[in-house]
Amino acid sequence: MSKSNATPATLRRLLQQELTLGKRLVALAEEESAAIVAGDVSRLNALAMEQRRRVEEQQALETVRIGVTRELAWKHGIERYPTLSILLPTLPAQEQQAMKRLRQELLETEEELKRLNSRNAQLLTQALDFVEFSIKALTSAALQPARYGSNLAHVIAPAFYIDSKA
Repeated sequence: MSKSNATPATLRRLLQQELTLGKRLVALAEEESAAIVAGDVSRLNALAMEQRRRVEEQQALETVRIGVTRELAWKHGIERYPTLSILLPTLPAQEQQAMKRLRQELLETEEELKRLNSRNAQLLTQALDFVEFSIKALTSAALQPARYGSNLAHVIAPAFYIDSKA
């Protein structure tokens, strides 16, 4: 990105785009919670693909934002690694207020996303624990030899058939 594009307005636009993506990721995480509870694997796969695309978009925006922030910091004589907190006091007052609000919204969105991802991880762990319990219960019951009506001297191991539709 050229230095001519490193303006407070460009930085604000990038932050707004990141906020929009963050809010979309929060919505996807909420949809993911509902899909986990419903056991909708196909919906979970579709949501995971969209989440990956959005995260890639966010990473690309972040790279551009870091470059713009560095250029703005260098224009204002800031030598150390610039963060938005360090850069804000050097910007015009109207830009400061807008970017402070954006920064706060970004932080709130990030916290919400962390909370939802943590909840989804717990839901998935519980679902996997239930599946493991169910499989153990079914296989232990199926592997016990028949007690009635069979010749106990001639017990064979049971055969398991897995339905490909399952």
